[in-house]
Amino acid sequence: MSRKKRDSQSWFEPEGGERPSARFRVDLYGRLQEEMRRLAARRRARTARSFRMLAGTLAAALLVTVLVSVLAKPLVPASHATRRGGTVGDRMPTRREVAASLEKALSLYRQSRYEKAIQCCENVIRLHGETEILDHFFHIRASALLKAGRRQEAAEALARLLSAYPYSRFAWDALHLLGQIDPPAASRFGIAEEPGTDLDENAQEALAGFSGAAWQVDALDRLARHYPEHPASPEGVLTLGSFRMRKGDLPAALRLFGQVSSHWPESEAAVKAQARRVECYRRMDLLDRASEECYAMLQKYPDDELAADTAMELGNHWFSKGEFQRAACWYDELVERFPSYALAENVHFRIGQCYEREKNFRQSAQTFEEFARERPESVLRSKALACGGDAYLKARDLAQAVRLFQTCASQYPNTIEAHYARSILTQADGRSFPPGSAL
Repeated sequence: MSRKKRDSQSWFEPEGGERPSARFRVDLYGRLQEEMRRLAARRRARTARSFRMLAGTLAAALLVTVLVSVLAKPLVPASHATRRGGTVGDRMPTRREVAASLEKALSLYRQSRYEKAIQCCENVIRLHGETEILDHFFHIRASALLKAGRRQEAAEALARLLSAYPYSRFAWDALHLLGQIDPPAASRFGIAEEPGTDLDENAQEALAGFSGAAWQVDALDRLARHYPEHPASPEGVLTLGSFRMRKGDLPAALRLFGQVSSHWPESEAAVKAQARRVECYRRMDLLDRASEECYAMLQKYPDDELAADTAMELGNHWFSKGEFQRAACWYDELVERFPSYALAENVHFRIGQCYEREKNFRQSAQTFEEFARERPESVLRSKALACGGDAYLKARDLAQAVRLFQTCASQYPNTIEAHYARSILTQADGRSFPPGSAL
């Protein structure tokens, strides 16, 4: 028998019993240790691979986040503005800031600092984008470019002014300058062409049954260009703006409404145009700008009921957005400015609801109590008393709550509010409530 075979057999030879040989046990223990070392090494390798993959994934995610933040970085300072959730800045410039920029641009132009004036106008135009009427800035920029000897850029600026603001007070001057620089470009705008003898009749027909047909748009456009003093011109431009708004082109609609307000400020169409500017900003979710335009409308048309309707719609929009404090401010402004407004009662009542949603229960209760005191004939008075009592309960003022509930139950015994008031009073009857506690 060979040595190898003999050795292999000796592993299994018992040592006086059934137990394996010592050599077998030592070899088996060695093999088990070696296998355990291999398993541990594989486990460490898998763990290392997992950590490397996780680190790579995190690094890639961080790199993507940095790239996105860099690419999405605003091109203008964050203190300047644009639409909420938009792509440029945080807010749009206010009217006061625009007026200051305009004064600065005019001052620079008068001082013959044309390059500075051009830069000032370009900054304002870039910040506003397509959501504002900027005809004056375009005109200053084009004039400064012309004075600076940059005739081609001046022609482009004038053409853009005529294209974007065809009914501007600077349109004729812009067309005259463009005719001197680039006559073929000026002729393309058609302002210098003869309007035709039937233009007035066509425009009136277009207004009577406007449906957005090409001939109607052309008739109203030509009427406003050639006859800005015609009584139908403001209504025609307002109609064109409303048409753009229905089509979803809100920036173009804003420009047209702005031209109505600035070119025909005393016309009946001006207040409608201002109201629709507020609506456009609301649709664009530029609520701060909408609020500013609405406040300007209230200042300019303090006795017009359309201004009251616009303020109420804006307040309702703030309310639906959950901005109850700002909604209450608009409702309060409306009640103060238009006490005889048809919906003043509803608006006054909603002020109390706004404070309640804000969890300012004492102010809410005082508002409802004021409503009940100032409007004794209102159909909402019983509800105001009950809501006021409920708000006092939430404010932990039991005495005032009981007083309002008793008034509601005694003066309006057959109403739902009186039933609710009596149920609360029944709970309070005979019970001891420590001061400042609610039911």
